[in-house]
Amino acid sequence: MKKLLYLLLISAAILPGCKKSGPEERVKSKRTVIAYMGGDGNGLSSETTEKLNAMLSGMSGVDGKLLIYRDYVSSSGNKAALYSAELIDGRYRAVTVKDYGSENSASPDVFARSIKDAIDYAPAESYGLLVFSHGSGWLPANQNELNGRTAREHTLHTGVGRSIIQDGYSSMETADFAAAIPEGTFDFIVFEACLMGDIESIYELSDKARYILASVTEIYSPGFRDIYPGSLRYLYRENPDLEAFGRAYMNLCRNDKDGYTYGTISLYDCAKIQPLVDAVRAPLRGRATADGYIADVQRFGRYQYRKCFLDLQDYISRFATPEELAAVNKALADAIPYKETTEAFGPVKDDGFDINTYCGIAIYPEPGEYAGINKVHRTGTRFGRYVWGD
Repeated sequence: MKKLLYLLLISAAILPGCKKSGPEERVKSKRTVIAYMGGDGNGLSSETTEKLNAMLSGMSGVDGKLLIYRDYVSSSGNKAALYSAELIDGRYRAVTVKDYGSENSASPDVFARSIKDAIDYAPAESYGLLVFSHGSGWLPANQNELNGRTAREHTLHTGVGRSIIQDGYSSMETADFAAAIPEGTFDFIVFEACLMGDIESIYELSDKARYILASVTEIYSPGFRDIYPGSLRYLYRENPDLEAFGRAYMNLCRNDKDGYTYGTISLYDCAKIQPLVDAVRAPLRGRATADGYIADVQRFGRYQYRKCFLDLQDYISRFATPEELAAVNKALADAIPYKETTEAFGPVKDDGFDINTYCGIAIYPEPGEYAGINKVHRTGTRFGRYVWGD
């Protein structure tokens, strides 16, 4: 999440000394939304403060609970805690539920424990998950092939080691992220993280939530911060209105006050993802080439990611039969009920590109020079094992 650095002095509205527990907190609400924010050791600590306050502002009139896991850098060092949004004296404040101290928020065990703690504290009829940190889709962490640097240099200079959730030199890969979520826990997952709208990640998570909202491109800072006050309520409707939430984000992108008028968003119906994977399986298996990358296909990645995230429909159309392409197009229409994009992504000077075609989901095309990553793609992802496995 790259943009000109801006520093805002915002009151955190956190009451770390107030802790609540007991039977009165275990009454079931209609919905509990869990926000998992990893901002320690990755340059995003101050943004977790801003987003926490924005979420608290968005709780007014909401029927449900908000639990926030926040890993950040405090004045006394690294700190992680679980907070509950509580109405106190007419204002929602973040009340500490559990203080975890210093820990690795990129650990699948920490992620799984935090979900359990949040659900135990605020049981509900249904649950939603918001995720904020760095992201790089399905890509395995710390892959030197992308630019030839060491793993440490990746994290420090390029962010290649991000995957989903980054804490210093540690990253959580999407497969581990998915494995940490009990099947069917969430009604929806919203990713405020870059490059999570690829078919590999969505398929990996398709049995963990009914709907996923994610971006095929990066998400420029400040991300969703400015829509939380007015749009968080959409996530608490009886039928969560993820499309309205996405439209609010895209409206924000198009009117960015700093001129970064770029963004993409897609809503995935996880119940329809398997037919999409089935549709792309035949043309992918039938393509006999050691280098799957096609240079003029619509890309969604910049810099070291430019070959890693291509438009799925545009890519498949280059080698599928007419019948295969028709099946893919139908499956795309069923699986992606809402998608929206700006006309371009990023300034040209920052390796920006026009968006001339947009099916709403990306795919990794196995570039020939990334042999190690390609092996992980075929054997280490649910998508790869299904498409190319025996």
